[in-house]
Amino acid sequence: MYPERIELNGHRFRRFLTRQQIAAIVERLAQQLRRDYAGVTPVCLIVLKGAFVFAADLLRAAGIPCRVETIRARSYGTAMHSSGRVEIQPPELSLAGADVLLIEDIVDSGLTLRELLGFLRRQQPASLRIVALLAKPSAQELQPQPDYIGLEIPPLFVVGYGMDYAEHGRYLPDIYALEEPEQGNPTQERTSFAAVDLSQTAE
Repeated sequence: MYPERIELNGHRFRRFLTRQQIAAIVERLAQQLRRDYAGVTPVCLIVLKGAFVFAADLLRAAGIPCRVETIRARSYGTAMHSSGRVEIQPPELSLAGADVLLIEDIVDSGLTLRELLGFLRRQQPASLRIVALLAKPSAQELQPQPDYIGLEIPPLFVVGYGMDYAEHGRYLPDIYALEEPEQGNPTQERTSFAAVDLSQTAE
């Protein structure tokens, strides 16, 4: 069992979602995918690196016939804030005429997802849907909205379950949130876990 609080790269994090809560979110999303992709064989496009753990669990839980491909998109580098630039490494598989399901770990500023959607639309898929494990408030400004969102969270910096801080923390089975004020913003309140509606994790 991992501790309630951890330290990564000199920053303190507190457990935000347990593996059991994550599993409940994944199962709910999997049920929606089974319903919406009945009789369809989508191309499940996993956004690397952060979504690889979520995607593995989601696809096994959904149990739908699919083709799997990856796409790499980077905007954070080694920081906690988006660099403002997105680097995209395209997939090898042709997406023209395919039913594409883009699998994301978290929708933050929306910058990465906007760039990805622009790139994917140019590939002329038959359909394009987005599933994200987590979404921050800024994601509400994104158009179009993700089709499936596991949990809406406050503007927290989170690690674990495939997500990282400067490549640290991907291995953690639970999700942790930054507990201290972010550097350069000493007036920021500490993480408020009470602000999260964890009823979204239940059936």
